[in-house]
Amino acid sequence: MTAAKILARFYAAGYVSPRGRRVPKKPEKITLNHDFAFTSDAHLDEQIAAFRAAHEAEHQQILAMDARRSLGPGKVRVTFRVIEKKPRRG
Repeated sequence: MTAAKILARFYAAGYVSPRGRRVPKKPEKITLNHDFAFTSDAHLDEQIAAFRAAHEAEHQQILAMDARRSLGPGKVRVTFRVIEKKPRRG
């Protein structure tokens, strides 16, 4: 195996950048799933906003919608990314 092929494998695996520096790995995203039952899209939007506000107040974390999957008529599973809230300057 040639040196170029070895380096190509290392680059692909994320061990070494092309300039020879280590590439920092991205942290794994933390997710939270929640199931909602709703009658209309407006009702679902209200429920999601209320859930996000309650979670932020209780855990000091921001929830960003990552995915939405239907579980049947009037039901949906929403996956949120959990983002740590930055402390306020003051």
